Amino acid sequence: MGRIILYFAVLVLLPVSMQAACLKGDCRNGVGRLKSADGRVYEGEFRNGFLWGRGTLAYPDGVKYFGQFVRGRFSGQGKLESPDGRKYSGSFRNGVIDGKGTLVRADGLRYTGDFSLGRFNGHGTLSYPDGREYTGDFRDNVIDGQGRLVYADGSSFTGRFHDGKPAGKGVRCYPDGTRYTGMYVGDKREGHGILEMTDGSRYEGNFHRDLYDGRGVLISADGRRFAGRFADGQLVPPAPADVGRSEAAASGAVAAGITAGQDAVKTKTVGIVSAGDVADGLLLADGVVYTDTTKQERFSGTAQLSLPDGSTYDGNFKNGLMAGKGTKRFADGRKYVGFFENGRQSGQGEYTYPDGAAYRGEFKDGEFSGAGEYIFPDGSTYKGEFRNGVFDGPGTLTYKDGKQYKGSFRNDLPDGVGTLLSPDGSVYEGGFKAGRRNGDGKLTFPDGRVFQGRFKDDMLVQPLKNGG
Repeated sequence: MGRIILYFAVLVLLPVSMQAACLKGDCRNGVGRLKSADGRVYEGEFRNGFLWGRGTLAYPDGVKYFGQFVRGRFSGQGKLESPDGRKYSGSFRNGVIDGKGTLVRADGLRYTGDFSLGRFNGHGTLSYPDGREYTGDFRDNVIDGQGRLVYADGSSFTGRFHDGKPAGKGVRCYPDGTRYTGMYVGDKREGHGILEMTDGSRYEGNFHRDLYDGRGVLISADGRRFAGRFADGQLVPPAPADVGRSEAAASGAVAAGITAGQDAVKTKTVGIVSAGDVADGLLLADGVVYTDTTKQERFSGTAQLSLPDGSTYDGNFKNGLMAGKGTKRFADGRKYVGFFENGRQSGQGEYTYPDGAAYRGEFKDGEFSGAGEYIFPDGSTYKGEFRNGVFDGPGTLTYKDGKQYKGSFRNDLPDGVGTLLSPDGSVYEGGFKAGRRNGDGKLTFPDGRVFQGRFKDDMLVQPLKNGG
């Protein structure tokens, strides 16, 4: 979307000249027909020798104006037409397109809205020949301000525009139903935003050139959670000093069609039935299994059921809900073996994924909670405490390349006091925050060098005296 040129936006008509010839009627005060020396022909009302009132002006090149005149200039409502198909209908002031009107260009481009001094200025709607349509603010013939652009494929952007392009915060809706809310530059997602996919997956974090780039959290359609640093749409291993979980998960996890992968995989609450389905003589209704169609008696015992979402359950029920030991297999290849309570995973269990990832440990209300072990697809492992599906509390994270962090975690990242052992033999002992060395600490290298003091975002910012 570039600048829109109005080829006949400004047209000034001078008073009748001495060379003009009155061909018919009263060309002074009344109605007449006047032809000027340059070939222009006017037919309409006159006042004090000026074109004044309603009339029609035809130019030698085929351009025609129909409408109101004041003191020889277009003023008021009128229509301006060109032989090549350009047409304007609307308000004029002092010979210039000014006010509200509609301009249609020969190529089919159409603008309806506010004009000032012959240019798009104010609020309007611009329809393109290729099917795009923008409604919003304009400045000097350029889309600029708040508006909504609907693309030919039905997708849209609603938000801030500058110099004809999306620029700033807005909402982008894609043809498949995907929705992005956040910062935009040109036709690219840029800066912080939230991308919600139609399959239920969701990414929140930083974007660069339309791709995940920077800090972010990706939640897949099946409830798995990946958090860390992204680059070019992919979760990448951090630098040795950055001890977040992304390195362990970078190989193999794919969510929402974009390679990502890391952090604790959060389980979803598992409902056992969908309303109205009947299987093996049991009625499945409102999330409860009944023994009769009147829904008077809830089922208790052992059953094998095929559920409407494609998953299967083989195990125990109590009062119509999954309870006790059971096995649930999901349509996408996930599998849970363990204990249930009130229809959710609770107690000891094992959750496995098609990509090789697995969790073994305690569950509560359908999520990892308590002591457990998470194995990443590349063989990296985390052993320790979980809460609400994420690493939280004391634990040990061992990477495939041999690097190991032992200490406190919060929201899936090292946070608190811990020790980082690197494959090159270096050791850091001290404070961490959000996966980085922060606070008092000591970094020891294999050659004996020691750096001790206060760290901030992995950098030593305040060395101790005589700290090496």
